[in-house]
Amino acid sequence: GLILGNCLRHDQTWGIAEGWASTVALVHWLNFDCAICSFGKSRYDEVTELIANRFSPVAIKRFKECDD
Repeated sequence: GLILGNCLRHDQTWGIAEGWASTVALVHWLNFDCAICSFGKSRYDEVTELIANRFSPVAIKRFKECDD
């Protein structure tokens, strides 16, 4: 995964998205202090768990893409 923003802000809710552009939007448009890019659906859950275990933010808000 790719971490964008301030990964020292463990006291904040972080965001996770599948693509890098969505992750940039979390930081710049939705004002998350830190956001993670999983680079695809297949690694989304794995990256979420790895980040939660390694950094322990207050919460991780999940932003999955709609592929209808």
